[in-house]
Amino acid sequence: MKFEGEDIYSKATLVVEGKLMYNENTIIFLPERASHKGKEVENFNSRADRAEYIWYYTLTDNELHLEEGLPFLVGTKSWVNTGIFQKIN
Repeated sequence: MKFEGEDIYSKATLVVEGKLMYNENTIIFLPERASHKGKEVENFNSRADRAEYIWYYTLTDNELHLEEGLPFLVGTKSWVNTGIFQKIN
């Protein structure tokens, strides 16, 4: 998965890549690397702000409803992309 968002400390736009895990109502994104303007962010995996992102979701009539989750480990935070997403064919 890839996400683009703003770094909470530097306010720079980062493209973050990582793994996605999910179960019947939770999605967890585990970031592995990040880049800014095409250049890799050095030591990204050792940074304190590299955290797991958590969403809770429900799937109803081909609509994915994402809600922010709560941190499940010290240092984690929720991604702010929430809302209703429609399935496309």
